[in-house]
Amino acid sequence: MAKERRTNERTNNGKREGKQAKLPPGVERVRDKYRARWPRLPGEAGSGRYRKGQVTADLWRAAKEAQEGRERYEKAMAGHKVQRGEWTLAKAMEAVLDECRIKENKPATTAHYVEHFRVLKQVWPEGRAPLRSVTTEQVELFRDERRKMTVGHTGRQVSARTVRHELQILSRCFEVAIKRGYVGDNPVKHVTRPKVRRKAKDYFGRGELLALLDRLRQTEVPRVDSHADADLMLLLFATGLRRAEVARLRVGDINFDRGTFTVDGKMRPRTMYIPGELEPLLRRIIAWPEKSYERTSRNLPPLAGKGPAFKSTWEGEGRERYLLPGESESLRIGAVRRVFRRWKKELDEPRLRAHALRHSFTAHLYAWHKGKEFVSALAGHERENDAADHYIHYQPADLIEGMALLWKPAKHERGAHPVQDDAARDEPDEAA
Repeated sequence: MAKERRTNERTNNGKREGKQAKLPPGVERVRDKYRARWPRLPGEAGSGRYRKGQVTADLWRAAKEAQEGRERYEKAMAGHKVQRGEWTLAKAMEAVLDECRIKENKPATTAHYVEHFRVLKQVWPEGRAPLRSVTTEQVELFRDERRKMTVGHTGRQVSARTVRHELQILSRCFEVAIKRGYVGDNPVKHVTRPKVRRKAKDYFGRGELLALLDRLRQTEVPRVDSHADADLMLLLFATGLRRAEVARLRVGDINFDRGTFTVDGKMRPRTMYIPGELEPLLRRIIAWPEKSYERTSRNLPPLAGKGPAFKSTWEGEGRERYLLPGESESLRIGAVRRVFRRWKKELDEPRLRAHALRHSFTAHLYAWHKGKEFVSALAGHERENDAADHYIHYQPADLIEGMALLWKPAKHERGAHPVQDDAARDEPDEAA
């Protein structure tokens, strides 16, 4: 049998065609047959850098198909060759990241761009295609094919919101190139963006949240300090901080003598005040490293016990130490995300998200009839846009009271001429 296999692997010229044989350019072996492959055009449907032909038993047929595919690619890319000094997509991506560094954007913003650049480079391999060769049709094809893809091994389709972000970032690459005079038009602006359904504005009332935190503290989870996680959630509700803002908070930013703490906000730094009820909470969070348990090596499993995190994961010492554990901002944000993800599943509460507590913070202030400017100053909104309107919520009791007002006469609703009616009512009754 082995002798017969070796005989079949030889051609009429006596040359071996086994695994060690050199195949024609663009041909690959598929078991005992052959298949052609040639480069994929920028923006062409599918994934990967190469297209693959049909599997055939004839080597000459696969070689001919590979040669035809290469010729079609070279002909189509004749106008796509990068001239000297011309900008490619990779060059535009570098320029966008340079702008992020010049503007001193937050690390999370830069990481957001880098993550989406990775996806765009898969469509336009390595970003080598010149920007002038990218057409509106290619961008539309990318949009449609991207919506059909799945996220990793989860099986979930890529969301419309993610595709909108990628198109927005691709558009910024073109805008940077236009600003510097390397491209004349932005093909992305002619592409219709996928529609995104707005997320539900989840929030908790104060009593509802406190009852939820009581349940959280009474729930036992191995190697997790439920009281520390409850304190973190209560801090987000009492201050309205974003996840990145609480991840950037240092011990030195909190001044108990003045009763203030400084927040490195999304738009600009802002100062917030520490009421008497908030001070014990902040002191408990500052004391987290003292009550956390240690492990001797990163390769060893954690020791038995409970605590917010390990001492070795805190960054900085003394007043320069960050309030949350983690050796980088992204790790500290991830720590907050894991806390909410854990208790969202444990307590079976789908609304439990970090940003929902920020909505709860603003909703509670609006319930006390505080104005938009007041709430925007505490929440760190940008006053030039309508971001504050996104956080306006009304408690159910306020809505019930408003509906009940429809059954009562308005304050001045006494007739067609309320002033005349008031005067007539004040006049003495002549008949009396």
